[in-house]
Amino acid sequence: MSKDSNRLPGTALMRWPRWRVLALTALACLALLATLAGFEWRSRAAALADVQQQSDNLAAAVLQQSAEVVRQADFAIGMVRRAQQLDGRSPAVAVSVREVVAAEVELQPTVIGIAIYDAEGRLTSSSLEPDAAPPSGTDLDFFREACSVAADHLHVGAPLRVSLAGEWFLPVARRLSERDGSFAGVVMVAVRLQALQDQFARLALSDNGLVTLMSRGGTVLVRRPFVLQAMGLSMAQISFWQQHVVARSAGSFTNTSPVDGIERHMSFVHHPEFPLLAIVGVPPTLALAHWREQALRHAAVTGLFMLLLVLAGWRIQRDMTRQQRLAAELQRSMTHLHDLQHAIDEHAAVDVTDGEGTILRVNDRLCRLTQYGPDELRGRNLTVLDSGRHPDAFHRAMRQTLIAGQVWKGEMRCRAKDGSHLWLDTTIVPFQTDVKQPAHFIAIRTDVTARKQADQAIRQAHQEAAAANEQLARLAAFDELTGLPNRRHFNDTMAAELKRAQRVHQPLAVLMVDVDHFKPFNDTYGHGAGDECLRHVATAARKVQRRPSDLAARWGGEEFVLLLPSTGAEGALAVARLLCSSIEAMALAHSSSPRGHVTVSIGVYAAIPALQTRPEELLEMADRALYQAKQGGRNRACLYERELPVSTELDGVAA
Repeated sequence: MSKDSNRLPGTALMRWPRWRVLALTALACLALLATLAGFEWRSRAAALADVQQQSDNLAAAVLQQSAEVVRQADFAIGMVRRAQQLDGRSPAVAVSVREVVAAEVELQPTVIGIAIYDAEGRLTSSSLEPDAAPPSGTDLDFFREACSVAADHLHVGAPLRVSLAGEWFLPVARRLSERDGSFAGVVMVAVRLQALQDQFARLALSDNGLVTLMSRGGTVLVRRPFVLQAMGLSMAQISFWQQHVVARSAGSFTNTSPVDGIERHMSFVHHPEFPLLAIVGVPPTLALAHWREQALRHAAVTGLFMLLLVLAGWRIQRDMTRQQRLAAELQRSMTHLHDLQHAIDEHAAVDVTDGEGTILRVNDRLCRLTQYGPDELRGRNLTVLDSGRHPDAFHRAMRQTLIAGQVWKGEMRCRAKDGSHLWLDTTIVPFQTDVKQPAHFIAIRTDVTARKQADQAIRQAHQEAAAANEQLARLAAFDELTGLPNRRHFNDTMAAELKRAQRVHQPLAVLMVDVDHFKPFNDTYGHGAGDECLRHVATAARKVQRRPSDLAARWGGEEFVLLLPSTGAEGALAVARLLCSSIEAMALAHSSSPRGHVTVSIGVYAAIPALQTRPEELLEMADRALYQAKQGGRNRACLYERELPVSTELDGVAA
């Protein structure tokens, strides 16, 4: 066979391994970037969660300290009211009580004094300095509130000032009543505002941090840092107050302060007894400052590692290019084997075998890789290096290629003398004599064990990333407590089912389920029992799903929702009755419920949706029916039909 027939394949085929190295390097860099991004995102979320927890704790501490000051003032109010009740019965006793009140005021460092206004708003008695108490209460917010509300409530008014340059105080008041219950006036205790400001000053706040004590009506009572314009300022009509603070007893939000224009992450908490709430704010930039420092360090380390990875890929590509160039040179000129042997030995492991696989010659590099001496290999069959990990088909294909006079290239797993395995990127060139079958084979091998190990590590990283993505997808679609799909999953499914129902003109039913008297259940048995109750309800909701297309999900809090495609009003009511009966059959004890056990109310809406119908309309109709079920006495299902809810009650009360 001529020399031209022994040439290696074309240039394009010679270059493809280099592109593979580049691709693997790029994939490894992308995997590192994705891992870093995911880690930093979780770290950022954890940093924000820590700041929110600290703000929540600080707000609770501020509220507790402030409430103690107000409680002391309320105690003094109670003693004054007691003295009022004794007036006219026993003057001696009344005088004694008033003396005790005066002594108690002297003992309270946070109380400046006490003022009493009659039903007409006239100042009738005051222990404050002259002109310290307003002479008329008709213009004071706490007087107007006490006059308009018959119930015995504690009122905390807007901050007042003793004089233009004097001391600020916080009015804490309760109404005075005649023996027939009619309004007799107001007793007001002046709480020294500086006492609360001193408490706030001892708090460890970051730069631009905020601590505010407010009334339940939205009036600023105390603020740190102190801003004169903010004293007594009403926030009741500002959007953040309406959207966040009024609706919940505690929570957090991000808002720009209307006083100083600084954006902060706010945490607030209402006091359960007094009309007070505390707000603590931290600027988001300070909350994430430490995280940014760590993120920059991690990015620098990752960048360095990626640079090393690119350099390693470049070196592997360079080595592969050199190996291919040497193999091509060897094939073009077999007569110069002796001249090329030294150059090849510097780079690759070489062995020469006969047609039967007997080793004729080896170089030093092959000996170092396999840990055999030259004399231990010469004369032995090449199977001494076989790892036994390649299938018979692999060896047959290689043999057939070489016998046909073609160059074989591939990666072989070989076994060293100590039993360890190594991967060798191998090129085997057949040399033919006058006979048809090749007489000798020259194999040029490059150690790629490190690269194979890197490939395995990359594959494992991809598998772990895929598993993490799958877990994240499940967490995003399912409720962690009950295992049911969450609101987002339900909304996506409902939108698709609504389009299908509109397209095929089939009915679609929505059931809105609410656990009756759930808040008293939590207050009585604790939140752990409340979570277990919700899991039982979720189990019952899951069991009433009869078809694969039915979907039960947790809507939020103690509310659940069911989606029943291709189901009319009668079928939806039947499912609702079954769910009510299943939950009642569980007989979960509920002492605060009139029935003595846990029950649910269900709103049902079923219709063939029009083309313009939106998902929100179906949910609104089901919610109206749920409201009707609760108004009708709970433990029942109500069907919303043509603006007229139809009720279905359990226990045979109504059908």
